Amino acid sequence: MTTSSELTLAEVKVRRLSLHSFGKDSIKVRLLAQTLLLLLGMFQALFMPGLRGMMGSTSPPACGIGGAIVSLLRRVPIKFWVMDVNPDQLGGATVAKH
Repeated sequence: MTTSSELTLAEVKVRRLSLHSFGKDSIKVRLLAQTLLLLLGMFQALFMPGLRGMMGSTSPPACGIGGAIVSLLRRVPIKFWVMDVNPDQLGGATVAKH
């Protein structure tokens, strides 16, 4: 049984993980799916030969945390892809200046 499919785009190997999507019936199902995605991704990244970098996302929210952990353990750089942040939220949190 395979847990991912691979694709190479512009010399970047992309692995799409499976076995973590159970729909959106309830918050419990969503949390289970997010946890499985995080664990599958971390497991593959921790043992992947030739890892040169990590990309962390904010969707689902914990993926950035998993990417940061792998980045520290494997000593590779990480880039964060921040999604779904509104300018008024940044201003309210005093992160960005107007």
